[in-house]
Amino acid sequence: MKRAAFWILFLLHIPVEGIQVIDGEKTAVLGENVTLTCRLIDTKEKLTQISWQRKTASDPMNFFIYTDEGPRAMNEFGRRVRFVGNYKFFDGSIQLSNVSLSDEGIYICIFTIFPSGPYKHEIPLTVIVRPRVTVSSGVEESSVRSTVATCTSANAKPETQVSWRAAFPHEGVRDVNVTVNENGTITARSHLWAVPTRSLNQEEVQCVVRHPALEKDLVVSHRLDVRYSPQSVNIIPEQTSSNNPVFLCQADANPVPTSYSWNRTTRAFSSDKITISGNRLQLLDESPDLNGLYICEVSNQYGKASGTLYIHIAKTSRTSPGVLIAGIVLILAAAGVLIFTWYKRRQQKEERSWTCFSCRTESNYSDENEGDARTPMSALSNQGSAVPRDPQDDQITSH
Repeated sequence: MKRAAFWILFLLHIPVEGIQVIDGEKTAVLGENVTLTCRLIDTKEKLTQISWQRKTASDPMNFFIYTDEGPRAMNEFGRRVRFVGNYKFFDGSIQLSNVSLSDEGIYICIFTIFPSGPYKHEIPLTVIVRPRVTVSSGVEESSVRSTVATCTSANAKPETQVSWRAAFPHEGVRDVNVTVNENGTITARSHLWAVPTRSLNQEEVQCVVRHPALEKDLVVSHRLDVRYSPQSVNIIPEQTSSNNPVFLCQADANPVPTSYSWNRTTRAFSSDKITISGNRLQLLDESPDLNGLYICEVSNQYGKASGTLYIHIAKTSRTSPGVLIAGIVLILAAAGVLIFTWYKRRQQKEERSWTCFSCRTESNYSDENEGDARTPMSALSNQGSAVPRDPQDDQITSH
């Protein structure tokens, strides 16, 4: 009888062939939620409990159970868990929120059924961390190959793969510096090598990062920063509505010039005729006193350069409004005198002609002898240029 009871107990603890727990290895991204899937298949026995444990250095830690009475968290860690399975259909899946690096490890899913007993399976959870990618540059102009840009992939897990894209000749990834941080993440620095000429300044490069936590390659664009001293200093006129000319001193430099110095070769500046502010020079007057050669010197921490401007203002007389008005008055007065003189001469001419005509008429009416009267007038007309002859005289004497 005792032997029969022993065999009955033994059979109760023998797993029934065909019943199995299905699940798989899981990977979670830091800060996101992850679902740990666990299902029991190929059984119709009664499910009495679903349990979740986490492996530790000592004994497994129970943190969550689900029974006919519902879900129950066993500790603080279990309170982060949400049951997303279906107890009736032997689905014990859970969701872990806001995954951290410390959540990485092995989780155990246990199904307890009657009469077969418990079925369990281990689920490894791997936590990966997206890299924080930055690109930096800043190198002085040189004829020797050196690092022109650095791509930093910080605090990633696992390590990232880095490559470069550039439109100019380069050596690509010359070397990669890898640092393992205390929390297990990895920081990698990739260096792009080329000859840092000033023509590379502001050239675009791209750092391409590949990582399991990224859905696709991460491409970070960056413009190179090549430092050099001022070059090609030009002094140009500023487009302004002001009547006073303004000149700007401009230079090709990186970084931009930090100092501008103006000088004049012939004499010192006069504050009442010239104002200077940084790279801006303004003429307050347009007199020949400002003629001469002007020098603008610019500088940054890498060097200095200068440009020149020659100003020549011709001597021109400027008429003040008072002088202009006086001139107009004189012109009008002279015109008045000429008009008055012409008018008087015209009047005198008309008076002489009328007197001569009157004489002839008076001769016709004062003397009854018409023939006698004509003789003196004819003689007078022939003699004289002193009395002008009117064409009407002929008509009068003809009657």
